[in-house]
Amino acid sequence: MKTILYSVSTGYFARNLLRAGVIEKLLTRSDIRIVIVTPGYDDENFVKEFSFSERIFIERMLEVRRDHDFLDALIWKLWLLGHKFGYCQHLYKILLKIQLRKRYYNKFHAYYKTVFDKYSPDLVVGATPGVNSRRDLPVFMEAMTRGIKTLALIHSWDNIARRKGPMWIRPDKLGVWNELQKQEAIKNNFYQAEDVIVVGPVHFDMYFRPETFMGRDVFFKKMGLDPAKKLISIIVTAEGLVKNSYIVEILLDALKKNKFVQPAQLLCRPTPLLAIATDEYEQEFGKYHNSSDIVMDCQPQRSPVLGWNPTREQLYHFANLVQYADVQVSIVSTSTIEAAILDRPAVNVGFSTIQPERFQKLIIESVYNNHFKPVINYGSTYIAKDPEDLVRGINNYLLDPGLQSNERKLLKEALLYKTDGKAAERASQLILSLLP
Repeated sequence: MKTILYSVSTGYFARNLLRAGVIEKLLTRSDIRIVIVTPGYDDENFVKEFSFSERIFIERMLEVRRDHDFLDALIWKLWLLGHKFGYCQHLYKILLKIQLRKRYYNKFHAYYKTVFDKYSPDLVVGATPGVNSRRDLPVFMEAMTRGIKTLALIHSWDNIARRKGPMWIRPDKLGVWNELQKQEAIKNNFYQAEDVIVVGPVHFDMYFRPETFMGRDVFFKKMGLDPAKKLISIIVTAEGLVKNSYIVEILLDALKKNKFVQPAQLLCRPTPLLAIATDEYEQEFGKYHNSSDIVMDCQPQRSPVLGWNPTREQLYHFANLVQYADVQVSIVSTSTIEAAILDRPAVNVGFSTIQPERFQKLIIESVYNNHFKPVINYGSTYIAKDPEDLVRGINNYLLDPGLQSNERKLLKEALLYKTDGKAAERASQLILSLLP
């Protein structure tokens, strides 16, 4: 029996590691068992969802504080200098090993020793360890110290972009989205080409399955939308750098003043990272729940220990929203890629909504010039320069949804590697190939 240990620290990671079909493909082999180490070990819904086989075992993952100290700062500095001076790359890797052992191995070894001794895993698989959560790091350290091979299936298109900083642990192998991300791993994080394998984004396979979609009329009825009107969806990104309600207000004003060239309706999709009924949510979006001019699409699925933890049904729901929105509006969002997959027009907001100087530096420079750059380079969306231009961009697409269709196709092909809906199959084959 071969044992694969899955390190799943967040609901984000459960999406691609557990809900994209990879483990089902692995379990078609009768000699495979899977151990899931996760904070969701006592979450009733999580355990019920992933106990569908007698060859799946679920174990506790310990909490890890996300502290920073002088050595962290030095590691970051050496990582930056490593892009110019080769010897700094080596110093970065040496200090990183020292820090990992001190902070993420010595403190947690006693517990993870019992887990590893119990199951004797042959391979440890995670998403992007150290990004969004540090809980994965002791698990990977235990594996590396024992000489067990490790693999990270990179979760998101920005996880190893230079703006994210150094990788806080270095798995033996990386499974990445595309050739662009492979070059990021080589250039930004000093990986050898043979250790980076392109498989595609596994959680986007659902966009290539007909059963994902329920039909426009069914979806509109479910959401209380008017099938005779065009749908403009506003995909809200994380709060802090931007004020999403500013975008909502611009479009509500345009709707009330009949500025759209076709009868339209608005839907706002708040970020699932923002829990409903919190003061922050109420301040930003509470008033829209009483408005007849906009539909609020609130699909929270939060676990106290896993954070955002969407069910498959909620993932499919969002896929239908992308499919049936005539124009999608966001500032910077992964949904831009999802729109391109389904050849749906998207408008990105390229003007400040709050704290102008900070916005320009961190959004325009840090995001648009990093992982979002292919969107810009392929010209696959309309980048609105001011509020009037936002309405103009939407109207352009309402009049001609086929605008930039070829550019969207090129973006899709560049970022998805293969547009065949078989990324999970390639990921499972990669996992099996790494078993001893």
